[in-house]
Amino acid sequence: MPVKNAEPYLRPCLESIASQSNADWELIAVNDGSEDRSETILLEFASNRPNVQVINNKGTGIVDALKLAYAYYNGDYVHRMDA
Repeated sequence: MPVKNAEPYLRPCLESIASQSNADWELIAVNDGSEDRSETILLEFASNRPNVQVINNKGTGIVDALKLAYAYYNGDYVHRMDA
């Protein structure tokens, strides 16, 4: 999930992902140079969830953020989510 300055929407998005009925999921969130509190929100969310990874990127855009996330996933299926 690429994230860039998504503070107003990020918590509801993350809670929606966490509340799904399938317990076997992972989230790879790429903070793409956010200038708001998005990174802090992501790190707080990931702090007690081993299935959530937060990767910081330099702000090079959504395509680079997605490519970076794809390099880290471990599952059989990929679903792209936007914050």
